[in-house]
Amino acid sequence: MGLPQAQSHWVSPEDYLAQEEASLQEKSEYYDGEIVMMTGGTLGHNTIAGNCYVALRQQVAGSHCRVQINDVRLHVAAANSYFYPDVLVHCGGATASDKGLSEARLVIEVLSPSTSSVDRGRKFRAYRQLESLLEYLIVDTEQQQIDVYRRAEAGDWLYHAYNAGELVQLSGIAGSIAVADIYADSGVPEQPPLWLVSEPQTNEYRA
Repeated sequence: MGLPQAQSHWVSPEDYLAQEEASLQEKSEYYDGEIVMMTGGTLGHNTIAGNCYVALRQQVAGSHCRVQINDVRLHVAAANSYFYPDVLVHCGGATASDKGLSEARLVIEVLSPSTSSVDRGRKFRAYRQLESLLEYLIVDTEQQQIDVYRRAEAGDWLYHAYNAGELVQLSGIAGSIAVADIYADSGVPEQPPLWLVSEPQTNEYRA
């Protein structure tokens, strides 16, 4: 998602939804009283999201699950929030005329320099309050790395990083996607640039 621009005053969920319905061009997200206006992303960001969409559609073909991209609003009631994930998989009883979803089995956010801390921070804190969510994927755009958080027992979330040449295992939909397919034609290098400092990584995330 593009550069977020927050409004300073508190807004009710009802007013936010009314504003969304009235807007024909602008799109915004809502986080517990705060509206964040969204702007367009880069071509590389769009390519990665599109690759994820295509790959996931192949994975869920023939099942009752569906894949959505960019423009579908996801309501996280427990966090009093509405988001527009880059890609999501839902397996509920939604219809083609619905304007949003209240459940998702898998959510993908494609990083940008301006949204990295939000996607890893408050968005993940909100998303993991969705009882239906089994996996959360964060796709890096500086190097070919996909961070996957999987729901475990007792409210814990397990973490695994996938890199170039690997298959991203998706237990929530019993499938997998090649890292190479996610980054196809995006221009993202396999290895991080020399100036990018790597941080130590662990294999488990505690909620």
